[in-house]
Amino acid sequence: MSCRVLALNFGCGYSASDVDRCNTVIGRFLGERQGCIDEPAIFDAVKFVVKQLNKLNGSCDGCLIETDHRADLCELILTASKERGLATDEDVTERWRAC
Repeated sequence: MSCRVLALNFGCGYSASDVDRCNTVIGRFLGERQGCIDEPAIFDAVKFVVKQLNKLNGSCDGCLIETDHRADLCELILTASKERGLATDEDVTERWRAC
């Protein structure tokens, strides 16, 4: 069952539109990182996406992105950043993540 269906059926603290907004934020990051040509630009893109996800999750009282989802998103962001040229294995999202 998809997250969108779960949101509709179980009243889990976020709505289907919140899931759609999350998908949009991640999609924009994945598209925008293509234009990043150096590490400072990649870090700016990471900072922006993490802050957008924090804001979205905060508007859902922290219910949309739980611990396991957060780890998956961090891995996605790191992998995408490394594919674009970021040379690190560190968690580049940590400094901007809300706990």
